Amino acid sequence: MIIYKYIKMYPANLAGHVDTLRTLMRTFRRAKADVTYSQGYNPHMDLYFSPALGLGCESTCEYVGTKGKSCDLDKLNSVSAPGIRFVECIETEDVNLAAAVTSADYIVKGKGVADLHTRLQSQPFNIVQSGKDGDKIKDVSARIFSVTVVDADTLKLNLACGNDNVRPDKLFSTLNFEPDSIVKTEMFVGNETVDCYLNSHKLN
Repeated sequence: MIIYKYIKMYPANLAGHVDTLRTLMRTFRRAKADVTYSQGYNPHMDLYFSPALGLGCESTCEYVGTKGKSCDLDKLNSVSAPGIRFVECIETEDVNLAAAVTSADYIVKGKGVADLHTRLQSQPFNIVQSGKDGDKIKDVSARIFSVTVVDADTLKLNLACGNDNVRPDKLFSTLNFEPDSIVKTEMFVGNETVDCYLNSHKLN
Protein backbone atom coordinates (compact mmCIF):
# COMPACT_ATOMS: atom_id res chain seq x y z
CA MET A 1 0.00 0.00 0.00
CA ILE A 2 1.17 3.54 -0.78
CA ILE A 3 0.16 6.17 1.78
CA TYR A 4 0.28 9.80 0.70
CA LYS A 5 0.33 12.55 3.31
CA TYR A 6 -1.20 15.80 2.12
CA ILE A 7 -2.07 19.27 3.35
CA LYS A 8 -5.62 20.57 2.94
CA MET A 9 -5.87 24.34 3.34
CA TYR A 10 -8.05 27.15 1.96
CA PRO A 11 -9.86 26.97 -0.45
CA ALA A 12 -9.82 23.14 -0.42
CA ASN A 13 -11.15 23.16 3.17
CA LEU A 14 -14.49 24.42 1.82
CA ALA A 15 -15.01 21.07 0.07
CA GLY A 16 -16.66 18.25 1.98
CA HIS A 17 -15.29 14.71 2.19
CA VAL A 18 -17.11 13.42 -0.92
CA ASP A 19 -15.93 16.38 -3.01
CA THR A 20 -12.39 15.88 -1.69
CA LEU A 21 -12.58 12.23 -2.75
CA ARG A 22 -13.55 13.28 -6.27
CA THR A 23 -10.79 15.90 -6.34
CA LEU A 24 -8.11 13.38 -5.34
CA MET A 25 -9.36 10.84 -7.88
CA ARG A 26 -9.10 13.53 -10.56
CA THR A 27 -5.58 14.40 -9.36
CA PHE A 28 -4.40 10.78 -9.58
CA ARG A 29 -5.89 10.45 -13.07
CA ARG A 30 -4.23 13.65 -14.30
CA ALA A 31 -0.88 12.55 -12.85
CA LYS A 32 -1.33 9.10 -14.46
CA ALA A 33 -0.63 7.55 -11.07
CA ASP A 34 -0.61 3.78 -10.72
CA VAL A 35 -3.83 3.22 -8.74
CA THR A 36 -5.85 -0.01 -8.58
CA TYR A 37 -9.55 -0.09 -9.40
CA SER A 38 -12.42 -2.10 -7.99
CA GLN A 39 -13.88 -4.96 -10.00
CA GLY A 40 -17.35 -5.09 -11.47
CA TYR A 41 -19.65 -3.23 -13.84
CA ASN A 42 -18.68 0.27 -12.67
CA PRO A 43 -15.05 0.13 -11.44
CA HIS A 44 -13.72 2.99 -9.31
CA MET A 45 -10.39 3.87 -7.72
CA ASP A 46 -9.56 2.01 -4.52
CA LEU A 47 -8.67 4.85 -2.13
CA TYR A 48 -8.35 4.56 1.64
CA PHE A 49 -8.65 7.67 3.78
CA SER A 50 -7.75 8.74 7.28
CA PRO A 51 -10.78 9.98 9.29
CA ALA A 52 -12.77 12.63 7.41
CA LEU A 53 -12.02 16.27 8.13
CA GLY A 54 -14.90 18.54 9.15
CA LEU A 55 -16.12 21.04 6.58
CA GLY A 56 -14.25 24.34 6.92
CA CYS A 57 -11.39 22.90 8.98
CA GLU A 58 -7.87 22.97 7.55
CA SER A 59 -5.24 20.30 8.06
CA THR A 60 -1.52 19.68 7.72
CA CYS A 61 -1.88 15.93 8.29
CA GLU A 62 -4.37 14.22 5.97
CA TYR A 63 -3.66 10.78 4.48
CA VAL A 64 -4.90 8.81 1.50
CA GLY A 65 -3.84 5.25 0.66
CA THR A 66 -3.75 3.52 -2.72
CA LYS A 67 -2.68 0.17 -4.12
CA GLY A 68 -0.07 0.26 -6.85
CA LYS A 69 3.26 2.00 -7.33
CA SER A 70 4.16 5.37 -5.81
CA CYS A 71 3.80 8.53 -7.87
CA ASP A 72 6.27 11.42 -7.81
CA LEU A 73 5.05 14.12 -5.42
CA ASP A 74 6.03 16.97 -7.75
CA LYS A 75 3.95 15.35 -10.49
CA LEU A 76 0.95 15.08 -8.18
CA ASN A 77 1.31 18.65 -6.95
CA SER A 78 1.57 19.99 -10.51
CA VAL A 79 -2.01 18.82 -11.17
CA SER A 80 -3.55 19.05 -7.69
CA ALA A 81 -6.36 21.42 -6.74
CA PRO A 82 -5.67 24.77 -5.02
CA GLY A 83 -5.17 24.23 -1.30
CA ILE A 84 -4.08 20.59 -1.60
CA ARG A 85 -0.39 19.76 -1.52
CA PHE A 86 1.21 16.33 -1.21
CA VAL A 87 4.18 16.31 1.17
CA GLU A 88 5.20 12.67 1.68
CA CYS A 89 4.57 9.15 0.47
CA ILE A 90 5.47 5.90 2.19
CA GLU A 91 5.10 2.26 1.18
CA THR A 92 3.55 0.29 4.03
CA GLU A 93 1.80 -2.91 4.91
CA ASP A 94 -1.97 -2.73 4.49
CA VAL A 95 -3.23 -0.38 7.21
CA ASN A 96 -6.67 1.05 7.96
CA LEU A 97 -6.11 4.57 9.27
CA ALA A 98 -9.82 5.32 9.41
CA ALA A 99 -10.15 2.61 12.08
CA ALA A 100 -6.72 2.97 13.72
CA VAL A 101 -6.65 6.72 14.48
CA THR A 102 -7.79 7.54 18.02
CA SER A 103 -7.16 11.27 18.52
CA ALA A 104 -6.06 14.48 16.83
CA ASP A 105 -4.51 17.82 17.76
CA TYR A 106 -6.11 21.06 16.59
CA ILE A 107 -4.96 24.67 16.75
CA VAL A 108 -7.93 27.02 17.10
CA LYS A 109 -7.51 30.76 16.57
CA GLY A 110 -9.99 33.54 17.28
CA LYS A 111 -10.20 36.77 19.22
CA GLY A 112 -10.42 35.88 22.91
CA VAL A 113 -10.83 32.13 22.29
CA ALA A 114 -8.71 31.35 25.37
CA ASP A 115 -11.58 32.64 27.51
CA LEU A 116 -13.46 29.45 26.57
CA HIS A 117 -10.78 27.25 28.15
CA THR A 118 -12.79 26.45 31.28
CA ARG A 119 -16.11 25.96 29.47
CA LEU A 120 -14.55 23.44 27.06
CA GLN A 121 -13.46 21.37 30.06
CA SER A 122 -16.85 21.44 31.76
CA GLN A 123 -18.59 18.16 32.56
CA PRO A 124 -20.92 17.35 31.03
CA PHE A 125 -20.26 19.05 27.69
CA ASN A 126 -23.39 18.42 25.66
CA ILE A 127 -23.66 18.87 21.91
CA VAL A 128 -26.46 18.15 19.46
CA GLN A 129 -25.67 15.26 17.10
CA SER A 130 -27.84 14.59 14.06
CA GLY A 131 -28.47 11.03 12.94
CA LYS A 132 -30.92 8.75 11.16
CA ASP A 133 -33.17 8.86 14.21
CA GLY A 134 -33.12 12.65 14.48
CA ASP A 135 -31.21 15.01 16.77
CA LYS A 136 -29.78 13.71 20.04
CA ILE A 137 -28.08 15.43 22.96
CA LYS A 138 -24.72 13.81 23.65
CA ASP A 139 -22.13 14.37 26.39
CA VAL A 140 -18.68 14.46 24.71
CA SER A 141 -16.64 15.63 27.71
CA ALA A 142 -14.84 12.26 27.98
CA ARG A 143 -13.66 12.68 24.37
CA ILE A 144 -12.15 16.14 24.93
CA PHE A 145 -8.76 14.88 26.09
CA SER A 146 -6.96 18.19 26.64
CA VAL A 147 -7.41 21.94 26.20
CA THR A 148 -4.26 24.09 26.35
CA VAL A 149 -4.03 27.88 26.23
CA VAL A 150 -1.30 28.96 23.79
CA ASP A 151 -2.10 32.67 24.04
CA ALA A 152 -5.18 34.88 24.43
CA ASP A 153 -6.32 34.15 20.87
CA THR A 154 -5.10 30.55 20.45
CA LEU A 155 -6.09 27.20 21.93
CA LYS A 156 -4.65 23.73 21.33
CA LEU A 157 -7.13 20.87 21.62
CA ASN A 158 -6.62 17.13 21.63
CA LEU A 159 -9.90 15.44 20.72
CA ALA A 160 -11.12 11.94 19.97
CA CYS A 161 -10.86 11.19 16.26
CA GLY A 162 -11.80 8.25 14.10
CA ASN A 163 -14.54 5.85 15.15
CA ASP A 164 -15.33 8.02 18.21
CA ASN A 165 -14.87 11.38 16.48
CA VAL A 166 -15.48 14.80 18.06
CA ARG A 167 -15.66 17.67 15.59
CA PRO A 168 -14.04 20.85 16.94
CA ASP A 169 -16.38 23.08 14.94
CA LYS A 170 -19.33 21.46 16.75
CA LEU A 171 -17.79 22.31 20.12
CA PHE A 172 -17.45 25.98 19.28
CA SER A 173 -20.86 26.28 17.62
CA THR A 174 -22.31 24.92 20.88
CA LEU A 175 -20.53 27.79 22.66
CA ASN A 176 -21.79 30.30 20.06
CA PHE A 177 -18.21 31.14 19.08
CA GLU A 178 -16.95 31.26 15.50
CA PRO A 179 -13.16 30.74 15.32
CA ASP A 180 -11.08 32.48 12.69
CA SER A 181 -9.45 29.15 11.88
CA ILE A 182 -9.29 25.52 12.99
CA VAL A 183 -6.26 23.55 11.81
CA LYS A 184 -5.67 19.86 12.46
CA THR A 185 -1.93 19.54 13.07
CA GLU A 186 -1.40 15.91 14.12
CA MET A 187 -3.24 12.59 14.32
CA PHE A 188 -2.44 9.77 16.71
CA VAL A 189 -2.81 6.02 16.97
CA GLY A 190 -2.82 5.57 20.72
CA ASN A 191 0.22 7.49 21.99
CA GLU A 192 2.17 7.58 18.72
CA THR A 193 1.73 9.92 15.79
CA VAL A 194 0.36 8.55 12.54
CA ASP A 195 3.75 9.21 10.93
CA CYS A 196 5.46 7.00 13.54
CA TYR A 197 2.73 4.38 13.15
CA LEU A 198 3.21 4.28 9.37
CA ASN A 199 6.99 4.05 9.71
CA SER A 200 6.59 1.08 12.04
CA HIS A 201 4.54 -0.63 9.28
CA LYS A 202 6.89 0.46 6.50
CA LEU A 203 7.98 -2.09 3.92
CA ASN A 204 11.73 -2.52 3.52
